Amino acid sequence: MTRPDERLALRSESQDPRAVRTRTLLVEAAKDHLRQAPAAEMSVSSIVKAAGVSRQVFYQHFADLDALVYTTGQQVLGGAYEKFAARFDTAEDFGEAVSVLAQNLSGQYEILIHLIDSPVHAQLDAYVYEIMTPTLRDALKGFIEQRGQEHSEETIELLAHFFIAGAQELLEDGVRKGLKEEELAARVQKVAEILSIQ
Repeated sequence: MTRPDERLALRSESQDPRAVRTRTLLVEAAKDHLRQAPAAEMSVSSIVKAAGVSRQVFYQHFADLDALVYTTGQQVLGGAYEKFAARFDTAEDFGEAVSVLAQNLSGQYEILIHLIDSPVHAQLDAYVYEIMTPTLRDALKGFIEQRGQEHSEETIELLAHFFIAGAQELLEDGVRKGLKEEELAARVQKVAEILSIQ
């Protein structure tokens, strides 16, 4: 499957204010839909009606619905994970950093559940990896070097992906269960402590 961001439509990257406004309307319509129903129940017709644009305009900005859902997921997750990555290195309390991540995602649990269940879930996980891997790679490298263990860049990369995937799974499960921010943070914190990553 081609990643939605690789199937760019004609105006998908235009910075023209009208194009940006149109994309914003389409993404907001997608968010509204995902608050109520799964991505599988989304249609181009319902999105363009909610956004007040034509089908032709939709396809000028997005190759298909998966591309719209992926872009919506980037907007929901991106800022929260970028802030988390920025805090991760300096946070004395990893649980607090995870709690802030959960707070930044709170109020969007319905959207998150429908993104988790969408066809672009794997691509969104890869997007989170792109954000988190550089920070986590540095933390793991320092951790391994403190113990005097040998490592390769490939091993560091694999460990980073392993930890991110596990943390994502814990967060996704917590979102499905409607756990509060502190509860989500405590779950990830416990695993980090056992693995002695922090």
